[in-house]
Amino acid sequence: MSNSAPPPLPITWQPKPLTSARSGAQVLPDGGLHCWIEHEVLQGITPRMLAWWFQNREGDMDFEGGRLPRYPVWHPRDHVRVSYAQPLGDGSIGVGAQLHIVELLNRNPSYRVDVLSDIVRLDEQGSGHRPRLHGLRMAAMDYRSRPCQTAYASSTA
Repeated sequence: MSNSAPPPLPITWQPKPLTSARSGAQVLPDGGLHCWIEHEVLQGITPRMLAWWFQNREGDMDFEGGRLPRYPVWHPRDHVRVSYAQPLGDGSIGVGAQLHIVELLNRNPSYRVDVLSDIVRLDEQGSGHRPRLHGLRMAAMDYRSRPCQTAYASSTA
């Protein structure tokens, strides 16, 4: 498998800039690191839609008259591909299923992420998965969803 960055997706929309989100980090008493990010409200997107998305990250989607891989469309700069390494016994995706995630952070092959991740939560209130590298948990990825009406105003300092 090549470590080079795949060609950019032919998308015509501009992804939201980093400044559209709030974020922070703190060192925990045990030496671990807690990082968080709060994105702007996705206007017109409901928690039910997000739950569907997290169950259907794998595969292609119709986009502007063509077919594109769904996972990179979500985050064209970093996401390379995702697959369901282990779906549930009935073939569905939910708590207990396992993802295989490949990313190139900042499109830099030196920052390649290639992990298996266990899904620990998947419902209309959010999603959570636990990436492992060489069998060791390296992070806890938790996403919360809730219905809302307005976005906060972003600012830069």
